[in-house]
Amino acid sequence: MTADTPSNAKPDWAMSKRELMNAERQRQGLAPQKRRRWPWLLALIVIGVALLVFAMQASPEPAEAGPAEPEDTEPVLQISATETTTLEPQRLEQRLRVTGTLSPVEKAQLSSQVNAPVLRIAVRPGDTVEQGDVLVEMDATDLTNQLNQLTNTARATQAQLTLAQNSLDRGVRLAEQGLSPASSIEELRANVEAQSASLATQEWQIRAAERAVANAVVRAPFSGQVSARSVEPGQYVSVGTPLVTLVDLAALEMQANLPVNAATLVKAGQAVTIEVDSAEPFSLQGTVDRINPVALDATRTLPVYIRVTEPDARLRGGMFATGYIVINARDNALSVPAESVRSDAEGDFVLLLEDDHLVRQPVTVAGEWESGTRLEIAEGLALGDTLVSAPLPELRAGDRISVAGGN
Repeated sequence: MTADTPSNAKPDWAMSKRELMNAERQRQGLAPQKRRRWPWLLALIVIGVALLVFAMQASPEPAEAGPAEPEDTEPVLQISATETTTLEPQRLEQRLRVTGTLSPVEKAQLSSQVNAPVLRIAVRPGDTVEQGDVLVEMDATDLTNQLNQLTNTARATQAQLTLAQNSLDRGVRLAEQGLSPASSIEELRANVEAQSASLATQEWQIRAAERAVANAVVRAPFSGQVSARSVEPGQYVSVGTPLVTLVDLAALEMQANLPVNAATLVKAGQAVTIEVDSAEPFSLQGTVDRINPVALDATRTLPVYIRVTEPDARLRGGMFATGYIVINARDNALSVPAESVRSDAEGDFVLLLEDDHLVRQPVTVAGEWESGTRLEIAEGLALGDTLVSAPLPELRAGDRISVAGGN
């Protein structure tokens, strides 16, 4: 270390290039060179100006000042159009529900009226027949022979009756002339009466035999369908043997059981809506035909018979159905769904939709209809009013409403 070298000076190997340069200048008696910082400061100023210009160009021009619009902070609740009802005239009905089974009004089990073998059966179950069509033919050979025998016997008796009458007439003439005793007249008259009675009996037997021959051919007593066939060709049948069963499905009858306490509400002639339980349910109209005057001991119910006419032939005997007997009705009534009427300390009311707000509207209920599902309104509403008909307890009068799905 030299005398002019500071004691705290770094060794040459630890100095930077700038420090070595300044040390050399110091040995030469020159002032050390100072670090120039202004170029960096200038660079920072240029960058800041550029960023300021870019920000001013990117920001939108401020709009002209004007009156401030108030913000709409009122919430809008949305309901479906199916949850509202617009009032219009309606027919209200009070109905009584009954159930039962359908059966044909006209049903006939045709039986044999003669003793004979079955010759031919012209129908099978399910066939449709018209009144007068031949259903079953039986062998009438023996019946015809019996008819012929009776006819010949009657002819012989008729001949004997004629002979007896002639003898009586001749005996009367002889008796009048005194040529024959009076006792012979009585005998001749008795013979005529006996022959006459015998002929009358034989004529009755002939008529019975003619009916038997005619009954050997069984015809349809009415138009309908064959539901059963009980015999086969060649089978010998006796009087009373079932042959075929015929039904008419144009008119059916539903036998339902009515509660005894409702008997005074149902009368013959009342309209009934019938809902048939089938793969494709459908409904049709019927009428109360008659009511049994005595309740059933086992169930304490009263059988009621409902007549149903079905021209489309969709009904079948044995179908289960539900009937709704109309016991009271009112046309052009003003009514609302029961769940649309609300109650509070002030009474009954509904929520009317006026413009886009709900309004509390007091109402007066006149009565319940359709098993309590609808309420008749006496006061408070008018035709054309739209109200909330669904049970939405969160809605209140004054709420702003938007109806979705409306026209």
